[in-house]
Amino acid sequence: MQQETRIGEVSDLLLDFAISLMGAGSHTSRVVRNVVRVATALGYEVHLTIFQKNVTMMVKDLNSAEWVTAVRRIKPMALNFRIISSLSTLSWDAFDSHLSLEEIRIRYEQIMAHPRMSRWLVLFLVACANASFCKLFGGDAIAMGLVFLGTLVAFYVRQEMMNHHLNHFIVFIVAAFVSS
Repeated sequence: MQQETRIGEVSDLLLDFAISLMGAGSHTSRVVRNVVRVATALGYEVHLTIFQKNVTMMVKDLNSAEWVTAVRRIKPMALNFRIISSLSTLSWDAFDSHLSLEEIRIRYEQIMAHPRMSRWLVLFLVACANASFCKLFGGDAIAMGLVFLGTLVAFYVRQEMMNHHLNHFIVFIVAAFVSS
């Protein structure tokens, strides 16, 4: 029974890991590499099948040859490169430092509990970045101001529409129209 509990806990952690990476915007090959790395560090073999809406995972204990299969839906999340980078780093730490299941779980929870960057700060920084690109490509102060304002308004409209879960195609068409 101890072994069944352990493989179930490992399976849950690996599924959480995969779901979080996919939800944060990671590409599938990175998800597979990171999850396989963590599984190997814990002494398990894992086979993943990643679909658009869910992840199917088979986990095998290399000591007992016991298999567990689990399926879980991918939670919709906003892009978050900090989560992708932090989970990738955690997978390497687990592999290189032979972290225990409990240590990996604690660090995973800490990464996922970290608050997101303020949407207002993101809005301001994106507008500054686009204005900087305008300057970089020869724009004057007036052009930079217009680009800053256009980006600020369009990105705000985009954020609001995304918060209301509107169709992504419509969101990008409207945001492009507003910015221009």
